[in-house]
Amino acid sequence: MLPYCDERGNLTLNPNTPEAGKVIGIVYITVGLVGIPVCAFVFYVFSRPHLFKFHCYKLLTITTATDTINLITCALVAGIASLTGLTYCADKHYWFYLFGYVAVAQWYFYCFSTVVLAFNRMLNFASPRWSDKVFGGKKIWIWIGFEFLYPILGLLVEPTFSVYIPNSGGYIDAEPSNFHIVQNVAKTVFVTTCYAIMLVCLFRLYRISSSSAVSDQIAVGVITLDMFDL
Repeated sequence: MLPYCDERGNLTLNPNTPEAGKVIGIVYITVGLVGIPVCAFVFYVFSRPHLFKFHCYKLLTITTATDTINLITCALVAGIASLTGLTYCADKHYWFYLFGYVAVAQWYFYCFSTVVLAFNRMLNFASPRWSDKVFGGKKIWIWIGFEFLYPILGLLVEPTFSVYIPNSGGYIDAEPSNFHIVQNVAKTVFVTTCYAIMLVCLFRLYRISSSSAVSDQIAVGVITLDMFDL
């Protein structure tokens, strides 16, 4: 028997409030139907060849892709589950149990991709020379490779899967994961620090120069801040 499932195939964590689940489902699906096309359009723009050749846009493209995937998981899949009362406890929905591991992995991927993007943006404004040394040329692909390896590491260090509770509208870890908790806190602190430093550099840059090249840099910085998600 799977965790949190009773003999009748019900999720024991799910409160007996199907009406609330239906409302949650409608809201989540609406958010997904609005947000996913927007993210897809942004992904299309960032991935155009004339932009994608720059390492910052490679990272922005990947982060936007993970945003889109997160919306599918947290809006569409979750919304349908809430609307229909779907849980992994029924034998025919075993795939939803396996999907719980995918949900954790994609969250780890998203967190690390935002960390790399924040570090890249901060370094680009604080020291363009060091930014090129760390991210320039083919080195950007090493960072992207780390983004794909990180979720695998997380699941190997402390395996867990996400349980979606339809009538509450939230994912929780099936087993408490110190790795998950520590990486969430570390990500928040690191990303906040990086963007705070970047903001200081942006203001300094804005005050000393008004050239179009600098304006373009500031525009990219503002776009990055718009994507800032704790």
